[in-house]
Amino acid sequence: MFRSTVAKFSSWAIALLVAAIFSCTADHVQGQDSLPQQVFKAQQSLGQWLGEGKKRQGWDDYLQSDTLLTQIQLGDKASPEVLEKILLQYQSNAPGLKLPQFVLVQTKLANWIEAIDVEKKPVAEIFADAQSQFQPVTAEQAAAAKSKLEAAIGLLEKYIHNSGSATEQGWKSYLRWDDLTQQLAAESPDLGMLERCYLRFHSGAKGLEYPQFANVRRALRRYIDLQFFASTEQYKEMYEMQLGLLVESLKKYTEDPNADDAAAVGAQLGWLAQGGQIPELVKSARDSLNYPNLFVTASERFVGYGIDRKVDDTKPVRDNILGTSIYGTGRTVGDLKINLIPNAAAAQVQLVLDAVTRTNNVGRNGPVTVHSSGVTSVLGKKSLLVDANGVSDTRATADCRTSSTFNSIRANSGLVRNIATNKAYQQKSQAEAIASQHAEQRVASRMDAETVQLVRDANTRLRKEIRQPLDSRDEFPEIFEISSTTDAVHVVMMKANRFQLAAPTLPPAPAPSSTDIGVQLHESMPTNMGEVLLGGIKLTDVKLVELLKERGTEVPEELQITPEKDPWSITFDYQRPVEVRFGQDRIEISIRGRQFTRGESEFNNPARISAVYLVERGEKGAKLTREGDVTVEYLSRERQGIRDITLKTFLHKKFEALFEPEIVGEGLKLKGRWEGAGPLQLEELVVSDGWATLGWVMPVKKTANKDLASGANSVK
Repeated sequence: MFRSTVAKFSSWAIALLVAAIFSCTADHVQGQDSLPQQVFKAQQSLGQWLGEGKKRQGWDDYLQSDTLLTQIQLGDKASPEVLEKILLQYQSNAPGLKLPQFVLVQTKLANWIEAIDVEKKPVAEIFADAQSQFQPVTAEQAAAAKSKLEAAIGLLEKYIHNSGSATEQGWKSYLRWDDLTQQLAAESPDLGMLERCYLRFHSGAKGLEYPQFANVRRALRRYIDLQFFASTEQYKEMYEMQLGLLVESLKKYTEDPNADDAAAVGAQLGWLAQGGQIPELVKSARDSLNYPNLFVTASERFVGYGIDRKVDDTKPVRDNILGTSIYGTGRTVGDLKINLIPNAAAAQVQLVLDAVTRTNNVGRNGPVTVHSSGVTSVLGKKSLLVDANGVSDTRATADCRTSSTFNSIRANSGLVRNIATNKAYQQKSQAEAIASQHAEQRVASRMDAETVQLVRDANTRLRKEIRQPLDSRDEFPEIFEISSTTDAVHVVMMKANRFQLAAPTLPPAPAPSSTDIGVQLHESMPTNMGEVLLGGIKLTDVKLVELLKERGTEVPEELQITPEKDPWSITFDYQRPVEVRFGQDRIEISIRGRQFTRGESEFNNPARISAVYLVERGEKGAKLTREGDVTVEYLSRERQGIRDITLKTFLHKKFEALFEPEIVGEGLKLKGRWEGAGPLQLEELVVSDGWATLGWVMPVKKTANKDLASGANSVK
């Protein structure tokens, strides 16, 4: 289970990056630059001026360029203290820092620091006077929320009705439509039943990401919350109690950030948000407490591997220049490569076609036939901008230069031939200019046409693998920022809904720039994502075996399904169903189940199953060695009987098989366009203080080996 859980999240994170490489909208490059973007542009201009090599690397190290890039990506969550330290480097007396390229960065950085509000109260203190700010939830507010819900339901019903009777009945059955409408018609609705209806809308089923379903889901959540608080007589007392608990939890958490206190703070802030209490203070607290919990970097070499290719294409030539009909064959030979363009608001990937086309042509104009050959230099460019919203592209441009040679000019008489020859040479420059223009149009059109499928595939993958599972639950990451420098694509993410906290700090240090893929993962990311995707899900023994086989994992004997073994299942808890903790060279992973079955028996005593692994670098990947036995503990303090003890022994055997004693990684294996780039070898592995930093490198001798002579997927 540990292998499959970690593999699933790692695959999701890398898939996110790969999909992001082709996901873009052009809106980000328009409008006035923010202060962080101004710093970014100045920094990138400096980098281009410095060029490549040891000189550039020396300045990057001295000026902490990687750290500054991370702060730029954080935007308004950047640390003034970190920025001040970087500014001091620019203001030092190192030779060269008085040059205008360095001074520009220094000036923009100083302006940004000045604009940041550094006077922040300790987060617990912002709630000091909040006791008097309680706002009751009225029956009128609940009624207004109900009206909005009913309107959204009406629109959804029309939408699914237009999809056909079978689809309509299927959706209504799945969404417990009768229960929902019955409770809304009741004078005193059963909120427990409405909550069960809400869970269907929040299940992640395909289709629930569409606006008609999302509007009902959000309106239903709002109505349940307001109806609960409006009908609770002791709401004010509950508010005061929660506020007191929050202040105490915040004091402990800020002194010693840990997963247990983070869960408590997140739950208390979420409870306040449900009732719309002190929204400004809740937002201020979350802004102060939350930092991004996932950083991913992909080198230009890695990005290019999935796109770079040789172009070798022979195709017919058809044209008309100055009244002469031309036909023949042309062979285009060259390279399609990428350049990463610095962009703080999106990753900008520029496709560059650098090729030469050689043609052998026959031209006919009346009685004259011209045999010629031509050489055209081709430089085509097309940009993709990358963010989380989808895939789009800019129109391709091309710069072509044609040079032609007349091999023979024939006509039905010598006089006509002489006249045609003189005219051909007189018009040669004009004809070459026209041919160059036509070539530019063809190259640009071909690049546009050839990237249609690329963009469509990226959109499909983004929607299917990333957006749909999260959008159908309204759980897309709260921060998803993508940027590019000349040498890498950078992704910064934060997942923490209103009941969760993200990372309490930034990563201890940037991932090494020498790696092709770098990942810095805080323990809160897999824990929070697990809660979103697995909370309340039932996993049967049959489904577990299917998942292991899908991932190419051998099914342990204890988990194999035979007639002699009792069928069993686990239903994950809604809170922290999977929890990961990163200690010093150690990883603890826990699974929380709220219900278990064995044979015909059902057990409703929540339990936590966990294992601890020692982490170290192996020959190609990470090596994880389990420390001690798998532990199974009931979360209830009630005394366990024989039946519970028997189940505990049963679960221990099953999860001993899932949490393998030793896991040896064989490198990072990818699929699709990047499959040939791997397996990437693990170069960096640091696990400490809630963070895991990993870096993989592509094998040195690996190069893209793609037969593109037939050119089905090439840009010609």
